[in-house]
This record gives sequence, C-alpha cells and structure tokens, in this order.
Amino acid sequence: KQLEGYDVFMVMVYTHPIVSILRNFERDRSLPFKAVLKTWDQVYNNIEEYRKIFGDNFTLIQNIPPGFEKQIQEFNTAAQQGKNALMQYLENLIQQNPDKFKSSFSKEFEFDTPEIEKAFNRVLSQTSYSSKDENILKNIKKEFQKEFQKSNTEPDSNFLEKKISSARNTQNRNEQNYMQNIEGIVNKLTSPQFKQILQPSSETEIQSKLNKFIGN
Repeated sequence: KQLEGYDVFMVMVYTHPIVSILRNFERDRSLPFKAVLKTWDQVYNNIEEYRKIFGDNFTLIQNIPPGFEKQIQEFNTAAQQGKNALMQYLENLIQQNPDKFKSSFSKEFEFDTPEIEKAFNRVLSQTSYSSKDENILKNIKKEFQKEFQKSNTEPDSNFLEKKISSARNTQNRNEQNYMQNIEGIVNKLTSPQFKQILQPSSETEIQSKLNKFIGN
C-alpha cells in the first residue's frame, strides 16, 4: 500500500484482552481500566478493514506470552457466559486488588488554595450532589476552581449544579460505551469467524511478504 508516496507495510500484533489489562497496570504510566478495554475492542474491530487497505502488505502475529494461561481461561469462561458475567468477573478482579488497577492518571484533585476548597465545600452542600456522584467529584472540583480563578469570585450553586448535571450525563454516556465495549469483546471471543480472522501469518508467509515489499 502506498500512502503519500511511501510504501507502507502493516504488522498487527494481537494479544488477549486480559493480557492487555494486566500488562497495562505493570507499567509506571497506566491507562484507566475501561480505556484499555475500549482500545482493545476498537482496534480489533478493524482487522478485516486493515487487510482490505493494505492487501499483501498486511500481516498479523499473535503475542500471548506464557504465564497468563489461568487468567485467559477465566476471562474466556466469563465471556462465554455473556456480558453480565464478564462485567462481574472484571469487577471482582478489581475488588481483589483495587490499588493494582488504579491508573497513573487517577490522582486526587487538590485545590490550589484552602480558600477555594472551603468555598467549594460550602457551595457543594447547596446542590443535589450525593455519595452516588463520587466518580464525578474530581471533574466538578476542576470546573469550580477554574471558574473561581477566572472570575475571582465564588461560583454559586446554580453554576455547580449545571456542572454536576453535565458530569452525570458524561458518566452515563461513558458507562453505556463501556457496556458496548464489553459486548463487543464477548462477541469477538465467542465468534468462530473472529477466531478465523486471528489466524496468524506463518513465518514463511511473513518472510515472503517482506521480501516482496522490500523488493518494491
């Protein structure tokens, strides 16, 4: 495939979703749990499209290192039982070791000054915020401080209520997207067609494609 005058060869590496999750949280900089699953689902939605685009300049290899057999089996068993079972499996996995599965981007938000923090807590008590909204607290804190520093005055409860409502809507959309990603993962792992798509190129086939590509 030639793009903007360059010949392009694509090597796609496949790994199992639980391997992606566990290896992600071994890194110093780790993505949020749901972001890993979203990326996995979206990337492997496009295998056939990549094959069409790149033709003979596409090859797929599998990278499932030893040591993950038990986790892969448990993940696959849950997927075979459907999306609710897989979601429960993932929740249990996180609950077993919450600190392990914290993203490096999930640091607590700290106000720049005690004055802003006191103002936030005072105004927050005048809104519909409840303990159920804990996951959106970081975002509304950021919005409150941003407005406070911009206007050099304390935002009122109407301002904060609008930010709470917006954050709730975003959270609901994210949760719907997460459920769609889980369903997509289940559909892939239980699909004979997907297993066929994942058949890796043989060493001979890869070498032949590379020789042809380099020869161009």
